[in-house]
Amino acid sequence: LAAHPPRLQLQLRLHLHLQLPPRRRELRAISPPHCCPRMIWKAALAFSAGMANRKGGLAVGHAAQLLTEIDKVPRAADDVRVQEIASLWSGLGAVYLLDDDVVMKHIKFPSLGRREPAALPEQQPRREPDARSFSEQRDVDSYQVEAAFYALHAPRLLAPPVSLDLPRPLLVRSDDEGITLCMSRLRGNSVGRLDREHARAALDALAALHAAYWGVEPSELDGLQAQGTFWHLDNRAEELSLMPRTGWEGRLFLAARALDERLKADSMQTCVHGDCKNANFFFLRQSSSPGRLKESHTALSAQMFDFQYIGRAPPSKDLAYLFASTEGSYTEWVEDELLAHYHQVLSAALIERGIQPPRLEAVKLSLQIAYADLARWMSGWGWWAKPLLSQRTCALLDKLDGGKPLADEQAYRKALFKLFPPDYGGQLSD
Repeated sequence: LAAHPPRLQLQLRLHLHLQLPPRRRELRAISPPHCCPRMIWKAALAFSAGMANRKGGLAVGHAAQLLTEIDKVPRAADDVRVQEIASLWSGLGAVYLLDDDVVMKHIKFPSLGRREPAALPEQQPRREPDARSFSEQRDVDSYQVEAAFYALHAPRLLAPPVSLDLPRPLLVRSDDEGITLCMSRLRGNSVGRLDREHARAALDALAALHAAYWGVEPSELDGLQAQGTFWHLDNRAEELSLMPRTGWEGRLFLAARALDERLKADSMQTCVHGDCKNANFFFLRQSSSPGRLKESHTALSAQMFDFQYIGRAPPSKDLAYLFASTEGSYTEWVEDELLAHYHQVLSAALIERGIQPPRLEAVKLSLQIAYADLARWMSGWGWWAKPLLSQRTCALLDKLDGGKPLADEQAYRKALFKLFPPDYGGQLSD
């Protein structure tokens, strides 16, 4: 304490004092000289208020400034409630709830201080000593994508005819040091594993999202990921280098680049959510009464959030990740039923836009490849949903190599593009 100014000494002493049980509080034992009890208690109240007004590093005064900017009405810090509700991946910030109504995502970018380059796989681009690591830059890029999504894309998706249930952007601010996103709070609820009803609702939302971007060209992405999802091969060279070289995973290693090329060449291209696990959905059940003497109707709708990895890819990548994240919730025939439901909703939305929808068989074939591509990432990163993905991946590899490794990567590419040409069944027949 002696190293601090007298005023701070007083505040620190009082803060420590107020943590003691009442019977151990002796003001005279901790009060500096020349301080009356009234001054001590005023300082104690000020210090306690300052501690309470910082939630996970966010000052209430800053929150009040943001709410003032959003509402166009002055807000006093004393009237603002701040609650930290989540921390961000890699420790880059946190998510806060302001006044129980506004969700604020505060991202602080890692510094560009000089450091020694880390040892990276040969396929992964090298970086300068004063640059961020590859994984750090990947995280920064993902948050910049999310900022672009809320600034440029969310308003169109919220409005008819798409009418997706998403957080409504209230404020988007980005600079070299970080990003501040303020959005409306979703009023739905999260669930654990998705049962059939919740899975159908999630697929309804994905179908609407995919239809809204169907046929998107790279020049039309407006700040979104050039390749949707976080596990695509160009982003995961390190995990590729860590894959086993024997057994069925060794065969998958040889087929990895062919799978990636085939998905990039798929005739079905849209913007995928890119991280559509059940944790990134809320669900809302709404009741409606059509009239007297008629039964009320309840509909379950899905609300999507966390758009860091939205970008161009075939829709099968979202489907593979959603089904993998709910492994064990239903059997394969229920998955076929859900896939048919997704195709029906997607087709209706595309026809409404004057676009000819793909065949269901094309979606199923693309899903087989997407399952194997997802397994490629998990094989090097760490497994979950291994029973589902290993079964589907081995079935695909057996079609390509008959159960024995082919000579090299090029052999797998030739076999894959022969059995699954990119435009196979891509459009409805006449």
